Amino acid sequence: MWDATEVTLVSAFSSRWSLLSLTATAHGAPTYPDELGVRYVWATTVPNSRYILPGDLAVVRDNRIVFGAGWIDSIQAAPGRKVRYRCQTARARRRGPY
Repeated sequence: MWDATEVTLVSAFSSRWSLLSLTATAHGAPTYPDELGVRYVWATTVPNSRYILPGDLAVVRDNRIVFGAGWIDSIQAAPGRKVRYRCQTARARRRGPY
């Protein structure tokens, strides 16, 4: 159990994050392999992801409800590839490497 001093120190030096957890995208494509209460997975392409640190407060939610909240214990980096689903019509209109 934390006393008031520890809670004040955590809240003074940690950031707070709202983390979106979806089982599938609007188009039915699978998303990250999150396990509520165990792990939350994200790619380095997620905006501001490099600023998330152990000790930060995370609120995990979907589009409708909050699943839970807690402090981040640790962050583990792992190599991997993310499959990106893109509209072929829009891709054909852009120029440059993909």
